[in-house]
Parts: sequence; C-alpha cells; structure tokens
Amino acid sequence: EAAMNMANAMFPDDSAKRIVLISDGSENLGDSRRAARGLAAAGIGIDVVAVPMTSRSDVAIDKISLPTDVRRGQPFEPRIVLNNNTQSREGQAGDVKGTLRIVRRTVDQEQIISESSVTLPPGKTVITTNVPETLDKPDFYIYEARFVADDPAHDAVDKNNRATAYTQVRGHGQVLLIEDSGSKGQFDHLVDVLRQENLVVTR
Repeated sequence: EAAMNMANAMFPDDSAKRIVLISDGSENLGDSRRAARGLAAAGIGIDVVAVPMTSRSDVAIDKISLPTDVRRGQPFEPRIVLNNNTQSREGQAGDVKGTLRIVRRTVDQEQIISESSVTLPPGKTVITTNVPETLDKPDFYIYEARFVADDPAHDAVDKNNRATAYTQVRGHGQVLLIEDSGSKGQFDHLVDVLRQENLVVTR
C-alpha cells in the first residue's frame, strides 16, 4: 500500500500513469487491495511482477520471558521462546538440532548460565533453564539467548537467532511492623515468616 501511494504521489501531472509492482505477495502492513482499487478507479494501470518464494528452514528466537523486577533471593526461570518454521515433509519430521546458550551480563561481568543441545520440532518451543536463577546482588541484569544450528543449512537466517531481555534487582523488600508496646512479641510468628521470604522487617 505504501509503495503504491508513494508512486501515485510522484507522478508528474502531464504524464501517462502506470505502476509496476514487484512483490512476493506477502503483505505484512497496510491494505494493498484497497490502494489498488483506488488507483484503478483513477485510471492508473498496475502491472505486477511476482517474486517466487522458496520455502527455507529457519529458526528464530521470538523472545526471552522473565520478570523485569525481582527481589533479592527470589527464584525465577528465564523462558526462551523459539520458532522453527521448517515445513515437515514425507520422511522428514522437520526437526532442527542445535545449541542454545543463555548468558547473564552486568556492567562488569558476563556469565554463561546455561548451554545445552536442543531439538526443535516445527512450530514454537518454550525452553527454561534447568536451574532457577537466584540473584543476590542488587544490579541491572541483561539476559541473552543465542541459538546455533548444528547444520547451517537448516537455519537460513542467523540474524534472528539472538534475543535479549533485562531484569533489575532492587534489594530486599522492607516491611515496617507497628505493634502495641504493651503486647510485644504478639506478631513474632509473622515476623519470622516475612524474614523467611527475604523481607527486612523493622519493628
């Protein structure tokens, strides 16, 4: 749609108007049919040259899912969503094998927290780390996932094999407990439970 509208805007007033549209036909934005109807109604000819698309195997990391804000000592599991768009054929399941690496970075440190061999069937696959993450140091953390196929022929585009996400650890949560000075100790059990949840309790 945008290409046809731009072509229409660039025509000199005193010229015969004709547009040649070169496209694979995969519309991802706009409404080209509506634009074409408007151009045709205005007497502008449109010729289309189709670009054939061949089906290629490709694996992409859609995203890393993790909480953006966690407490110190709170366990969580990064979730990586991968998409294998390989079409299964007769005699071929379409599985793609490779290595998934997950790295955790701070300003001054980088650490590999998981590296494993994975087999991805066609479609979306969600993978979590084997061991939940627990962060004790307040900081800003960046997580990066990277997939490398064992056979590069099964992964046509490597630029979509990486994704990042971040989280922040603010430190221990704090609770102020106000109690009657004549009944001290009445809430000791509550204080113990809160402290077991890594909360700082101030009476």
